[in-house]
Formats: sequence, structure tokens, C-alpha cells
Amino acid sequence: MRKNKSFILFSIVFFILIFTLENINGRFWLNDFKVYYLAAKSLLEGKPVYGTAFGLGTGFYKYSPFILITFTPYCLFSFPVASIIHFAVIAISCITAILVIQNIMNKYLFNSADQKQNMLLSITIFCILRHIVRELHMGNVNMILVLLLSLGLLFTLKSKYVLSGICIGIAIMIKPYFLLLMLPLLLHKKIKTIFNTVLTLIFSVGITLLVLGLSKGLSLHQSWIQAMLEH
Repeated sequence: MRKNKSFILFSIVFFILIFTLENINGRFWLNDFKVYYLAAKSLLEGKPVYGTAFGLGTGFYKYSPFILITFTPYCLFSFPVASIIHFAVIAISCITAILVIQNIMNKYLFNSADQKQNMLLSITIFCILRHIVRELHMGNVNMILVLLLSLGLLFTLKSKYVLSGICIGIAIMIKPYFLLLMLPLLLHKKIKTIFNTVLTLIFSVGITLLVLGLSKGLSLHQSWIQAMLEH
């Protein structure tokens, strides 16, 4: 981490600049995050979550009930404050994901220890600038997904199968089409990662049923599946 200090400092300044410009231009909206926030609030208030538009007319919550529970702590804050926190979470996820991917590439692909890594990482930020700005503007979870999947790969390569299963499992709970990742894992005989991923999925559903109650939990999962099929 110390050797990447200049990149981290550069990134912090970069994200602060985006945050400042978004507010100056009156575009600090985070419409996607507003969907997660309002859906979590509806859950806490016992109101419908799926099939209800939050924020924009197309703002339907489509993720799992378990992921919705993870958004409920945001409801301790007003939406403007929660938006700032989520903006910071996306920024941290982006920085960390880039560092994790660099680690994987240097150690497992190129066996490199280039002294100009910080410059290359900073250039990487500009190469994906358009995507980063959009993610921050919308308040989406895509950078969090990139981080989870990158960590899942890194932990698998390091034979830390429990951690890899947790990361991949949470990513699947956000977007179930990541179940396709089981195919390359199976091909490379990473059975322990697959096993721990399945355990994470089962545990996530179990936690949801425990927190919300069996009846409400099952009803929400049914609504989630229906929302995915319609989407």
C-alpha cells in the first residue's frame, strides 16, 4: 500500500474534484442510489419494495432482499448525507479495485515490479474517466461489483477459498447472472471456491429469512424472482 501512496493521494484529489464539480453544477443526483435508499426505507416501513418506482419513473429495485438489508444502515441518515457516504464508498471501491487488479496482473500475469506503477495507475483513472463519472453521478454499484469480483479472483489465486466464496457470493446476490462464473471455476477445478460461494448464497438467504421472518422473507424472494424475469 505504501508504494502506491502517490496514486492513492492522486485518486482522492480526483474524486474530491468530481464531487465538487457535481455539486457546483447541481448534478449530485445519484438517482440509482436513490432507488436503493428509498427501497430500503420502504422495507423498514413495511411498504412494497418490488414493482414500485422509486425516484424516477424507471427506478425499480431489482436486487435481492439480502442486498436490500445491507442498504438499510443508510436510512439512519438523510438522503443527502447518505448520498455523500455512498459516493465515498464508490470512490474507495474504485481505488481499491484498481490496486487489486494491479496486484493480480503484476504477480500472476507479468511478474512485474515496474517503478512507474503509480503513473500507470493514474493514467488508468483517465482511461476509464467516462465510466467513473457516470458511476459516481448515478450512484450505482458496478464499481463495488468490480471490487468484489477482483477480490474473489485474488483470494482464489491465494487459496483463500472462504473469502473468495464470500466475495463472489455477494456479487451473485447483487446480479445473479454472475452465476456464470461457476463455469470457469469448475473448469479450473476450484471446487472449494464454488462450495464457499454456494454456502454464502445459502447463508444470505437464511439471514434474510431470519431478519425479516419466514413469511415476509419468502414473499420478498418470490417478488425478486418475478422482478428479474420481468427485467
